[in-house]
Amino acid sequence: MYTLGFDDAFVFTTGVICGALHIADSKVQTAFNDFQVSLSKGQVLPSNSLKNVVDVEFIYEGVKYTLQVMGRGVYI
Repeated sequence: MYTLGFDDAFVFTTGVICGALHIADSKVQTAFNDFQVSLSKGQVLPSNSLKNVVDVEFIYEGVKYTLQVMGRGVYI
């Protein structure tokens, strides 16, 4: 059986975190862009359509991860 050393575990954990952030950022940006498009058409969507907490599921090296990612800060 292979056990992860410190460097391997760090790279593995970093890969999981970066993957989750990338997927979550894409989902949040899509929701924000959809909201802006609806405003430009004179439509007002409910505020809950602006997500800043996103559930992310993905498989990394044969292991399924389910994470909840929260976005904070200014989106430009």
